[in-house]
Amino acid sequence: MISLTHITIDSHEPLVFDHMHISDEDKLAIIADDTAAASRLCEVIAGKRSPRSGERVASSGLSISLLDRSFQSAIQLSGLFSYHQQRYESSYQTYGPTVLEYLRDYYVPIGTIDPRSIEHIEIADIGYSQIEKYAKQISIDHLLQRRVISLSSGESRKVNILKSLIQEPDLIIMDQPYVGLDEDSRHDLKNLLDQLIAQGMQIVISISRKENIPSGVNRLIICEKGGISDDLIPPFDHAKIEASIVKINTKKATNINVENIDRSSDREVLISLSDVSIRYSGSSVLQDISWQVCRGDRWRIKGNNGSGKTTLLSMVSGDHPQSFSTAVRLFGKRRGPEMSLWQIKKHIAHVSPEIQAYTDSAQRVAQLLRSSFISDRGPISRIGQIHEDIIAKWTTQFGIAHLIDQPLYSLSLLQLKRVLLTRAMLNDPEIIILDELCQGLESQDRVDLLQDIEEICDDVGLTVLYVSHYDDESISSLTHELTLDHGRIVSIRQLLRG
Repeated sequence: MISLTHITIDSHEPLVFDHMHISDEDKLAIIADDTAAASRLCEVIAGKRSPRSGERVASSGLSISLLDRSFQSAIQLSGLFSYHQQRYESSYQTYGPTVLEYLRDYYVPIGTIDPRSIEHIEIADIGYSQIEKYAKQISIDHLLQRRVISLSSGESRKVNILKSLIQEPDLIIMDQPYVGLDEDSRHDLKNLLDQLIAQGMQIVISISRKENIPSGVNRLIICEKGGISDDLIPPFDHAKIEASIVKINTKKATNINVENIDRSSDREVLISLSDVSIRYSGSSVLQDISWQVCRGDRWRIKGNNGSGKTTLLSMVSGDHPQSFSTAVRLFGKRRGPEMSLWQIKKHIAHVSPEIQAYTDSAQRVAQLLRSSFISDRGPISRIGQIHEDIIAKWTTQFGIAHLIDQPLYSLSLLQLKRVLLTRAMLNDPEIIILDELCQGLESQDRVDLLQDIEEICDDVGLTVLYVSHYDDESISSLTHELTLDHGRIVSIRQLLRG
């Protein structure tokens, strides 16, 4: 089917191997210590990237669908908006394509000449029944009539998975498909992949967790230290797999008990929401949210894809326009007459996959950091020595000082995450929002990044709002937990660790 010979693939650490052959019978999983290299290997297999050296030969007429692990959502891919806050503007919630229209128009965009429509023109008459079939299998048929722009990042990820499935190609390649999905959705996707494999679909999947390996996989390639270390067939040697995937939970687990929330009046309230509700075209996104965050708190925000986590955080960060008109108080002040957007941005830092997706990867690290300083009145355009010293301090703290002149696209994912964290710390924030911080990282990189965050939070005394769909991706010093479901708070609890 596909043969790769004498291959060198550019990455943070180049991936080099003599030969890889993928046959018609292979259902292949790839685990790598460098997820960027695994992603580029998937692109080379799909014919979407040329290796630095070597040869790729594929069977004639082979149709391939590649689901990459890009953090760009279906919203951005559809060209509906150009900055991440635009999704919260109410006017954008009432027009633009639905998910169903987006999936149909992906093949032949109306009124445009698009290379994608040439490649897929033969299946441009794709029908609703085919879309609905796969949508039901991954439990997102309820999203088909939703406006694309209203989707959460996790919901957008599911739509992109659906987009790959409905093409029904000879070979489907999925690069980190579980990224950004909640636990229920990961379970649904794993079951679907098992069904597709049982039905004979050819699959190549890259993963970073062994529990996500579909049961029908009959070949497992492990890439380590710039090469292929193992090419396994069932029964798999789980000792080798375990050795290749470093468990993130390397520290002794702490006991967590639930107690009543500390309501003492001497704690400074930094964030206060009182009966906040957000609606678009009659649909509730947040309902009757009342919540307080005090200085020094470290909250984990939980909930399935589409539960309202991102919207809640946008009310705190000032990105949502309705934070002007609702009962949201930050540092004891209301946004607007008492606190400007720039004052909020100066005191509240935010790192998320969406912000990462809208960061220009062509710019150099220094450009990004120098453009990130703000005052109470807006961005600071003239950078002085004091700002350079702050950059030097934080790039040293995060171990990226040697990358200062590198373009963002050349960085590994871990390096890019550290750059974005450095950027977040430049304005000396009091609150930091960490939304899916570890998304896409391999096991050891998750360990390293979480340790970095733990140290910084302790040193600076940050108040933290942390979002993750994995229990083992959280910082160990969390103090509280809030759970959302369908826009409502269903649980608030205090965590005691001992």
